[in-house]
Amino acid sequence: MKVALTREAGMNDELRKWIPKRVTVVEVPLTTTRYREENAFKAELESLESCGLFTALVVTSARSASFVTQAVASCASDVKIFSVGSSTSRAIVKTGNEVDVEASATSSELASHITTGPVLIIGAKEMRHELSDELSSKSVATERVWCYETIGAELDQEQCVELSSADVVIIGAPSAWKVAKAHVREDTWVIASGEITASEIREDHNRVKIGWGKSLTPMLEILR
Repeated sequence: MKVALTREAGMNDELRKWIPKRVTVVEVPLTTTRYREENAFKAELESLESCGLFTALVVTSARSASFVTQAVASCASDVKIFSVGSSTSRAIVKTGNEVDVEASATSSELASHITTGPVLIIGAKEMRHELSDELSSKSVATERVWCYETIGAELDQEQCVELSSADVVIIGAPSAWKVAKAHVREDTWVIASGEITASEIREDHNRVKIGWGKSLTPMLEILR
């Protein structure tokens, strides 16, 4: 069985460790990252009514790590830092900040750990809403400020062939699926990182599952 990992180059290591042995793994990066100017990020933070009052900071991606120190400066002195994924936690620690709680795969896992607000969530420009929706349902105020945006990559012929020959394609965001969908076979299983991404994929493709992190291992064993 061939599995295609499609996150940006250098961002697939976390997923690789959950792939079963005896599975062929190829990487076909479907997106690139464009980072926001730090001055624009800072200006948006300072414009928020809750600036200086945030009791929780949620960092949804390792790519947001370079913005963490500025974000912490806009939080309360006793702010707790929450991360999504071990790679994000490692990137945060490298900035000199400590992580209080880590979600293994998706930001929604953090909802049960956050009981008071306001909460500052930083991540992609097109970041998903699951966590903020769950916190809002508990009357916990949230603000989201983006740090970067993902841009669809232009694939070469070899990458197109790798996608079309894969038995399983793992997709982490709707922006990645927009690039992949023209090259994925009808009988290929596509594994999405969450329901929002899965719903986008289902508009074009029937064989869709949801899985990320450690849930990938048993899922791929079954598909294999």
